[in-house]
Amino acid sequence: MDAPLVGTVANISTMKGLEYFVDAAALIRESRRDAHFVIVGSAHKAQREYLRSLRDRARLRGLAERLQFVGDRPDVESVYPAFDVMMITSLPRSEGTTTTAMEAMACCVPVVATRVGAVDEVVEEGVTGYLVEPCRGDLLAERALEALKPGMHETLGERGRALVQERFDVRVCAERYRAAFAAAREHRARRGRV
Repeated sequence: MDAPLVGTVANISTMKGLEYFVDAAALIRESRRDAHFVIVGSAHKAQREYLRSLRDRARLRGLAERLQFVGDRPDVESVYPAFDVMMITSLPRSEGTTTTAMEAMACCVPVVATRVGAVDEVVEEGVTGYLVEPCRGDLLAERALEALKPGMHETLGERGRALVQERFDVRVCAERYRAAFAAAREHRARRGRV
């Protein structure tokens, strides 16, 4: 693997815990001096101060030249394949099921995520990526370094793609919706309210 790229796709929002991405990046950099980092996502007016604090934190952690804040991208699907690891650093009570995990996995990118919301229904620990407790940049870094190991990166990525195709492919989801609607119709008919 050439210089690794660890990235995240998230709106710049305090709920996304991006300060832990910055902290993890600094720790990863101690072991992988060649690593680069990217945050893809827009910052709304209400979050401008948070964005400023993230930039300051990155500078203070020695990441000014290694961490890029890309902003909003209309072609985010073209960004994922460049990542070697996708990191999701969300805080407790901030996520349902994150689509960014599914999108990254569909592109064969291992995911290191905080164990919040329903993220563990998408990312399988040690199978498609890793899950860590929230607010722990040290654990995010540790698991990202594990995912970057030769062979591990490819294995996790391939398993992730297979899982997304099996569980979250549009045809699979459409069939689940069709079956749910059919069951609801049948239930209602049994109750005599057709």
